[in-house]
Amino acid sequence: NYTTRQHLEYHKLPYGNRYPVNWLTACWGDAILALLVAIPAAMTAAVACLGNIPSPSASKCSGEEAHPPRCILWFTAAVVIGVVSNITVVLPTAHVVAGDVTKSVSFSGWIVGSYGVGAIFGCLVFAQLDIEQLKTAYIAHAVLMCLGNTLYVSAVQVRHAELLICARILMGVEGGCMYNAALAMVHYARGCAYTPYVILYHGFVAVGVLLGPVLTALSLRFAGTLGGLEPEGVVNFIISIWGLGLLLALALFFPSTSEAASSSAAEAVSHASAEVDQEDIKAPTEEEPRTKSG
Repeated sequence: NYTTRQHLEYHKLPYGNRYPVNWLTACWGDAILALLVAIPAAMTAAVACLGNIPSPSASKCSGEEAHPPRCILWFTAAVVIGVVSNITVVLPTAHVVAGDVTKSVSFSGWIVGSYGVGAIFGCLVFAQLDIEQLKTAYIAHAVLMCLGNTLYVSAVQVRHAELLICARILMGVEGGCMYNAALAMVHYARGCAYTPYVILYHGFVAVGVLLGPVLTALSLRFAGTLGGLEPEGVVNFIISIWGLGLLLALALFFPSTSEAASSSAAEAVSHASAEVDQEDIKAPTEEEPRTKSG
């Protein structure tokens, strides 16, 4: 029974009445529960499951085992989580923004769906970058994330429908970097380590799905303290700052291709030596019965 007229009347109210205190309290409680309980519990369970996966025998492992460099793994996690959270972050408020900008709640479908238009184009663009250009792909992702969300905040502020769609398409283009993130995982993880790291990649996706609505809930909770911004645009302002921080971190700390290759080789040697040490420890226990019988 909820009509567009009721929606518009609802959003003529001041911010304090637009989002009732009970709703904010529930939202704040759910966000805290998700951040402090759900996300750590999910990640702990994932790590525990990965640790309990039985190691394949040497005959089942194809090639030498290799692990992604730690630095590249952290940046890949930041990129994947950022891309997916940028998709889900508008879902709780899309109908509100649509009602404010175009006076039609159905416009929320265009706000959400226009991201896919940019993502299709982004996949075609980012697919042209190979593993040697991983840093370039991640930097492009950070720049587009910052610009797209800044444009979205501006569109919400001035209530401009076409600018809003352009912002979402621009955000969608940076989603094409998911190709390069997946390429990094399958390139550096080899042998017995391949499957666990592919599973970890999907874990990053799951965290991004959860993080987007949580960030929206938190931003709506504190939106009243930022007087100049519309409440529905605060979360995009936060993500634009995230993109800027990621850009600076990439420029300062992302390793070159040769450094990443040497780091991956060093980690492979380290894991191989650890396995050899474990086999040496187990060897006497296997020979003890023979010694006693002799």
